[in-house]
Amino acid sequence: MHTDAYIETASGKRFHFDDPKFDILDIASTLSKLCRFGGHCRQFYSVAEHAVLVSYIMELDGGDPEEGVHHDDDEAYLIDMPSPVKALLPDYQALESKVGGALRTWHGLPAQKTPECKRADWIAMFIEAWHLMPTQAKDWYAPPGVRERAAELRWQFVPNCLTPFAAEHNYLARVHALKSRKK
Repeated sequence: MHTDAYIETASGKRFHFDDPKFDILDIASTLSKLCRFGGHCRQFYSVAEHAVLVSYIMELDGGDPEEGVHHDDDEAYLIDMPSPVKALLPDYQALESKVGGALRTWHGLPAQKTPECKRADWIAMFIEAWHLMPTQAKDWYAPPGVRERAAELRWQFVPNCLTPFAAEHNYLARVHALKSRKK
């Protein structure tokens, strides 16, 4: 990697991949403008809204909801890439692991996603797909029990398809609410 590789963030800062420095406002702003499913859904649905959903599922089913709200923060610097595409790009996966690991340390989270977070992420995806994707994910792979749990929760957690402005504020409100619980 080029040693001076950086991107300019929403706040005008430089984010250097070799020496990452994070800003929760940049993360919230960016995640609120990234559309899930590579944009191939019926309505705009942001990664920020998805992150909040994962945190609520973790709160309900077990795990740390703070991990849930931050589980995709690396996408603020790397974009939300559909898993089938990501699987074809080992260099992207290595960069995602590096940035994601640094973010997890910054947030004080475990080094790797916990099983509870992975499960909540899967459940969220199937809830979202049921509401937003043409096939409702009928033929998508799902780990055992995920499809059933998503079916149980899909009317409790209907995607709001918030505007980026509302999704950013909703994400930040959830982050702050979870932080205040720890005090």
